[in-house]
Amino acid sequence: MENRRHIRRIRPRIVATSLAVTVVMSVAATAASAAPGVTGTAGAAASAGSTSRTAEPFIARAEVRQSPKSASDYWTAQRMAAAKPAAAPSPRGPVREEKASSRPVIKIEPKAPSRPAGATEAAPRAAADNELSFAARPYTSPGEIKHGKIFYTTDAGVDNWCSASNLTSTNESVVWTAWHCVRANYTNIVYIPAYNSGNTTSGGFDGDAPYGKWPARTYFTGTQAAFDQQGHDHAAIVVQAVGGKTLQETVGANGAMWNTAVTSATVWGYPAARIYDGSDLTYCNRQPISVTATHVNMPCDTEGGNSGGAYITGASTPTGPGYQIATHSTGGGDRASGSRFDDYAYAMYQQAAGS
Repeated sequence: MENRRHIRRIRPRIVATSLAVTVVMSVAATAASAAPGVTGTAGAAASAGSTSRTAEPFIARAEVRQSPKSASDYWTAQRMAAAKPAAAPSPRGPVREEKASSRPVIKIEPKAPSRPAGATEAAPRAAADNELSFAARPYTSPGEIKHGKIFYTTDAGVDNWCSASNLTSTNESVVWTAWHCVRANYTNIVYIPAYNSGNTTSGGFDGDAPYGKWPARTYFTGTQAAFDQQGHDHAAIVVQAVGGKTLQETVGANGAMWNTAVTSATVWGYPAARIYDGSDLTYCNRQPISVTATHVNMPCDTEGGNSGGAYITGASTPTGPGYQIATHSTGGGDRASGSRFDDYAYAMYQQAAGS
């Protein structure tokens, strides 16, 4: 449903980078009308969010000037295996936590791929206490193939990765991860849905990239100030089409809900500490410990590598496709904390979906 309510425009600030010119804009400058298929009062949500914050958080856009082929070719099986998970973030000051408010809920529906793989939803595997469960291999079920890894090279030349997922969008190409994973000036940015599905490095359907490698076309990240002040930990990547098909046509996409109540959720990701080495897709389905204006806190023993993974609610089974409501930010010690899908995240989504 469209809402054409006027949103106050704020002059963008231009920041030069070696990768491209990055436009830094406030949340209030986001387009007022929602993309087709979005329900809720988008304009009202955007303006409500902008007036409740002590400082304007910003969204930064970075254009990718690297050729898609060079990014895809860079990530050999050996480089992917050698890459390291991103380090967990630490705010430079106290995050201002507020109680969850009653802002308008905004919702987009999940999408199935254009040619379903034919696999049924895998039976959930029970895990003790707050441990993570291993997703059933190969990763072919509708809920599994919408999660994967984002690989990238930092501006310091370090090969890293984070967990990620893809969202329904009009351009059928939006991948979601964490700000502390992907920032401006990064290169070789590639998304791999259902990474390492067959637990091999032999290539082909049962190899590292069963549904292909999807290089970034452009991307949107948060800023240090947005994270320090409000705990916003989001990044949206718009990927290229591959073989004449979009990402959403190939694997489908999760829906999303912003400003929604949360009664249960499934935390997805590729943990890489303790008993995990980053090669396995895992999940944890629980009721949240608490939900604030900026975070969803879950009783799940996540580890390094889970960063950027999706918190999914509204699925018919714990491992089914549903609606993303948060992005994993930090965790460990039986507690996972996800940066909530609020007005700020919706503003970023609108920018990515319209690119």
